[in-house]
Amino acid sequence: MIELGMSDAAFRAGCLERACLHRRAALQVAAPSWPEVDALLHAVQPQVPYVQLFHRARLLDPALYIEERVHLGLRQRRLDRGRLYGCLLGGASLVLNRVEDFLPLASCLCGDLAGRMQCPASANAYLSLREQGSTTFGTHWDTHDVFVVQLLGRKRWRVYEPTLELPLPAQTSLRVGDRRPETPVLDCILEPGDLLYVPRGWWHEVEAFGSASFHLSIGLYPPLLFDYLQWVVSRCLHGSLPVRQRFAAGAGRETWRPVLDALANALADPAHRATFAQEMQGHLATPPAFDLALVSGDARLHGNDVARLTAPRLGSVAAGGADADARPRLEANEVAIVSALAGAGPMTIGDLQRGLAAVAPQAVSDAVLGLLVRQVVAVDRREGAELPQGK
Repeated sequence: MIELGMSDAAFRAGCLERACLHRRAALQVAAPSWPEVDALLHAVQPQVPYVQLFHRARLLDPALYIEERVHLGLRQRRLDRGRLYGCLLGGASLVLNRVEDFLPLASCLCGDLAGRMQCPASANAYLSLREQGSTTFGTHWDTHDVFVVQLLGRKRWRVYEPTLELPLPAQTSLRVGDRRPETPVLDCILEPGDLLYVPRGWWHEVEAFGSASFHLSIGLYPPLLFDYLQWVVSRCLHGSLPVRQRFAAGAGRETWRPVLDALANALADPAHRATFAQEMQGHLATPPAFDLALVSGDARLHGNDVARLTAPRLGSVAAGGADADARPRLEANEVAIVSALAGAGPMTIGDLQRGLAAVAPQAVSDAVLGLLVRQVVAVDRREGAELPQGK
């Protein structure tokens, strides 16, 4: 769904957490229209933290644009259209957090990037109507990697090298208090369909052009070594006698050496690493978008449709076993499909059929649909050629 201009492996080796990337016309599917954004605003939950409004780097009081009322005996919260319009026309920006819960395109992009970058992903949407010459959020860095996808309108981005490499979640630019470098390493204008990748810790500022703009910011949330260290300390060292000793400020090396040995052994334990990885796979997992037409049989798979494993099931299902939650039992064709996706990442249905030449094309399609129903596989549908139905 997103063309990086290089293989995923090359991106992970050369760009991920190392360098920014600007790619023209990277979005390979249709962007939403303004009526679809209208429908999103109608569907989103009008409450913090899903909906936030910012103006000149200041978070506005939700009472300015969210109203509560009783309708047919039910208390409801909804966006006050008139007051929201007024704030947006006054230069405010609306932020919709975790928008993959409400926008199918965001759900598909999160699932696509999660599988390709091998870590969970979540999306925020940013809507502005009039922001000319302003930077709503000021100059700052994010504590997670970001893929920016411009969908409607244009925005100018300036990106600067980091002054604190690979910041932890608590190490925001506001708390650290660093000053950004004087000269940007990238100064570009994002048009609809363009992509900008910004690693965590890289300074950036965003400027609109006076016209309406809507873009997605897809954040990556991989587990860090810091997270694993905390997990091991809290979960795996209770049985170690050296760790349970009373703390003494004047203790020498003879006291700390067995503690550090116990920690090192726990960190290196393959069982601990596997358990931690399995737990992290489900964190921020993106549910696939609904596709009732495909499930019911009213629509058919096409050769250009892309199949991918759903993030929380990569570990147990990829080996051909049973998922810890749903316990799906995989047939031989399903095992072959899951193994192919686990090894190569997202693949078109046509490529799956060609790669599984010993299996009839229709049998591959049927197996993909079976895995889709059980949420082992997600399918991102695109316009494309009809699939062959025979072997």
